[in-house]
Amino acid sequence: MFLKENGDPYLPLYTTRQFNKVADKADLSQFRLHDLRHTHATLMLKAGVHPR
Repeated sequence: MFLKENGDPYLPLYTTRQFNKVADKADLSQFRLHDLRHTHATLMLKAGVHPR
């Protein structure tokens, strides 16, 4: 969860759009931020890291 300075959460779509702006600048294709979470989890499991 990403929060504003006042503690209110950002809408998921806003967060994804901001993430994709950064990805564009890095010359990466657009994808959902949630997809990055799954990719990270998969890579950690493949590296033998316990899920907890």
